Amino acid sequence: MNVMNAGATKPVLKRLSLPLLISSVLMVSGCAGTLNWSPELEEAEQLFERVSSDPSIAAQAPEEFANAREQLIKAQNAADYFKSKRTIAHEATLAKTRILIAQQRVRAVRSQQNLQVAIATQKQTTERLVAAVEQIEQEPVMAAALPVAPSAVPQNTRIAELQQRIAELEKAVAEQPAGIVQPANQLSNYQPARAAIVTMAEQVIEPDRQLQQALHAMNAHPSPRGMTLVLGDRYFDGNTARLWNQRATRHLDSITEIMNTNSSLKVAIEGYTDDINTSDLNEVMSRERAIAVKTALIQRGVEADRITAEGFGETRPVASNETPQGRQKNRRIEIIFPQTTLANR
Repeated sequence: MNVMNAGATKPVLKRLSLPLLISSVLMVSGCAGTLNWSPELEEAEQLFERVSSDPSIAAQAPEEFANAREQLIKAQNAADYFKSKRTIAHEATLAKTRILIAQQRVRAVRSQQNLQVAIATQKQTTERLVAAVEQIEQEPVMAAALPVAPSAVPQNTRIAELQQRIAELEKAVAEQPAGIVQPANQLSNYQPARAAIVTMAEQVIEPDRQLQQALHAMNAHPSPRGMTLVLGDRYFDGNTARLWNQRATRHLDSITEIMNTNSSLKVAIEGYTDDINTSDLNEVMSRERAIAVKTALIQRGVEADRITAEGFGETRPVASNETPQGRQKNRRIEIIFPQTTLANR
């Protein structure tokens, strides 16, 4: 029977209530969303989002990045137009593949840039090494030709120069990039050249090392002006400039031995006081005490022109003058060896 011709009933849709109709539509929509969800698409979208956060991807691989974005849009369209799960997964997998291709392209670009930098670094270090070797070969190799302490060049300056030369050679080899081999003919002279420098340096460094050991044995300490030995107030007879010979003899003899062993070494003697008396009296007392130490060294055989003696009175205190202990520390003689290097021990 033709339902429409018979007119026995009206269309079923018109009989449905409005709430039932809305419920039906929501069910159909929910099923559609569930049916079109794809783990492959979600994974591709997340990967693309991470890649997009790095601006260098689009800058260094623009074509590959654009292809990946277009393919991801195709996968999203497949889901929006209710394509089959297989189709959506296929398109999403292609999108993920193109994203990975873009990442690989960027890695290749960066590797090429790193290689260019490595080649440039290798060239520079090779040139420095060859120049250093050539310079060394032009100098006398025999260490005996180098004086222990050249009068024209301070000892610590010469030591620093030699140590720097060694460090430059070591650095030139250490900086060679991984995977790049230095030509053998350019490195053939490295070891002999380094050995020559080490021999020359030892001729200068060894006396300095012995000097440092002797000063440390006397409880000298490093300061910005050189190794410094402090003689306290107890080395003098009360409030006078007379040295207690028995107390001061050991230090004065040791200083004399150091000065005689190192003929180019000079010493500065500085006297200080507390602030009990007037500034003028304190300056006189500090100067007389410094001169007393200088005189004692001259009497032991040290040349006068290698010793300076000055008094600074109550200036440059090392402790507070408010306490007896602080005032005693301020009454002192500082014996400074300006040519000695700082020792980190």
